[in-house]
Amino acid sequence: MGGREELLDLASAEMSRRIVPRRDPTEADWRDWPAELAHAIRREFRAVPGFAARALTGGHKAAGHDAVERGVVTAFTLGGLPPERARQRWYVFATAVLGRLAAEESGRFPADPPMDFNAMLEVLLANVQAEDRQSQ
Repeated sequence: MGGREELLDLASAEMSRRIVPRRDPTEADWRDWPAELAHAIRREFRAVPGFAARALTGGHKAAGHDAVERGVVTAFTLGGLPPERARQRWYVFATAVLGRLAAEESGRFPADPPMDFNAMLEVLLANVQAEDRQSQ
């Protein structure tokens, strides 16, 4: 019989299934794919209080995490980043999205007014293209 960690893994796997867009990112929609993912994360994580903070600070790698990471890294690579830079940008993207959601859930957002979710995504995704142009 499994314990708390097994239950969290099952919840994480189901959450990943719900949030990952059903299509792979393409060169034509590489920006839309992670934005769609971020909005799905926001929608689904709001339904499970504490999940964003747990995902952000949890001690284990959540089940289903690989599909989420792989999709974002692929999207950022299609956006022009080399694979290792795309992986680093994945960490920034995940930390920003989950941190924003955890702050939103706590009701103690550190900015007044709170940062707009779409503005955050615009900055995160525009920065991928800016870095690509600088490396050329």
